[in-house]
Amino acid sequence: MSLHRFVARRLDSSEVAILVEKMVQELGVIPGLERMILFGSAAKGTMTDGSDLDFVLIFATEHQARS
Repeated sequence: MSLHRFVARRLDSSEVAILVEKMVQELGVIPGLERMILFGSAAKGTMTDGSDLDFVLIFATEHQARS
């Protein structure tokens, strides 16, 4: 088994926006997902080489989902 090393490059703001929109589309179909919050350097516009995208996913509780 070979290991691959991935080197990230800094994304510009338009690339981040496209990637976030794709994440919203992909994850938005998850049942009970109420909100996705982007935080960290991408949200602040201070990404550097090697930065990642940080999301908090908020789901409805079972009680909320039945209401």
